[in-house]
Amino acid sequence: MKRNPQTILTILTGLCFLTACKNDPALFKKNDQSKDPSAKVTFYNANLQVKPAFKGLDHAFKKFIVNSEKENTIYIAETGTEIKIPAHAFVDEKGQTIKGQVEIKYREFHDAAEIMLSGIPMYNPDNGSYMVSAGMYEIRGSQKGKTIEIDPEKKVAISMASYREGDDYDFFVLGDKNGRWKTLSENDKPRVNLKRANAIDKLNRTPIEKPVEPVKLGSSKEFVFNFNVEKSAFPDLAVFNDVLWQFAGNETDADHPEKNQKMFNSTWNQVKLVAGQDCYQIKMSNAKDSFITRVKPLLKGKNFEKAKKQFDSKLATYEKVKKAVEDQRMVFENQAQLNRSFEIGGFGVYNCDIWQNMPMTEPMVTEIEFPEGFEHLSAMKHTCYLINKSRSTVVPISSEKFKGLSLPKVDEFFMLVVLPENKVGYMDSKAYYKIVNQKQKKATIKIKISDTKVVGLDDLKKIMSSFS
Repeated sequence: MKRNPQTILTILTGLCFLTACKNDPALFKKNDQSKDPSAKVTFYNANLQVKPAFKGLDHAFKKFIVNSEKENTIYIAETGTEIKIPAHAFVDEKGQTIKGQVEIKYREFHDAAEIMLSGIPMYNPDNGSYMVSAGMYEIRGSQKGKTIEIDPEKKVAISMASYREGDDYDFFVLGDKNGRWKTLSENDKPRVNLKRANAIDKLNRTPIEKPVEPVKLGSSKEFVFNFNVEKSAFPDLAVFNDVLWQFAGNETDADHPEKNQKMFNSTWNQVKLVAGQDCYQIKMSNAKDSFITRVKPLLKGKNFEKAKKQFDSKLATYEKVKKAVEDQRMVFENQAQLNRSFEIGGFGVYNCDIWQNMPMTEPMVTEIEFPEGFEHLSAMKHTCYLINKSRSTVVPISSEKFKGLSLPKVDEFFMLVVLPENKVGYMDSKAYYKIVNQKQKKATIKIKISDTKVVGLDDLKKIMSSFS
């Protein structure tokens, strides 16, 4: 096969991974690590370390200063997580209760980009199983630069945001030294994020009324009429004299006054003027009938000028309030609909996950092919990542010299290759699908180079967003 002008880098690698796919749920059953030793698969990268994918980049912590002598609640508005810390909850390295202010660092992981950036291992190299996450977080504490711990007699309650449904997820803590996950509890059930639900419901039940813009008399040919209104009961109209009214709808609308002569031929016992969106509503009723129509006041001279100034002032206030409410609504809409609650007795990395296995290809000799202009990459070692966004999946592949590489036999993966200067190469899902479904013992992974350089989390998410 002719290779030029492409450059070939042969990688005989082992695979260590964490993921799932939704092609066939029956293939991805929950795997009990302690009860299924027969599922042993040889994986070559057994050195479990927290190793960020890009040099100098990591998923950032949020930092909070709290008074250790009082109860504290930390609320993560972006996701809806709530952290409750009891008073006197922290101790120093000698076990002495800490007083004064402490710094709490906290970060969450909800998608593949965040996991990849952090480099937290989410796989078991002994049997090849991987984690499908319903949410992961890391929490740390310090005082004046020195590490502190949670008092063994205390518990910190964390109601973690979760964007994934299901009640068969277990709760784990990561070993800081060995990179192994320890099960803390099983089959944890999520709860509805009531703070989010109640906030959205309140916003929906509290509409903001836009002020009605006055209309200058003679500026329109729409249907005009007048009636007597008790202005003292409607302060917005108290400055108007001899107000005429214009229908605020279209000629074909059912509430057009000209189509409803009863409006003028009836005696109405009650007439109410109610502010609506962009207009008023006249609500008329008597013992036998009722009628509602939309109107705007017609003004002239000084009355119009005064009303226009009032309207401009009220409109500016309305726009500010509307934006503030929309921003608040967006915050709650972006929060997770579910929470998963746990009490922890120590700082560290915690994960709500399911251990799973998936079908793999037979070992293959794998070559990575770089495009013209990137020939220098052939002499370098690279870390490749298989990504499945729908399952928050990150599968790291080391470029060590092994005889063959086994790949997940599912079609929802794409591959990213970390290149020098935090650049990224990629292979899309279609190309991956062809490789894992071939029966040959040799495969060529053709890599394209992304135009986006990864200088932060948003850049990595932008690259991943281009893949299905």
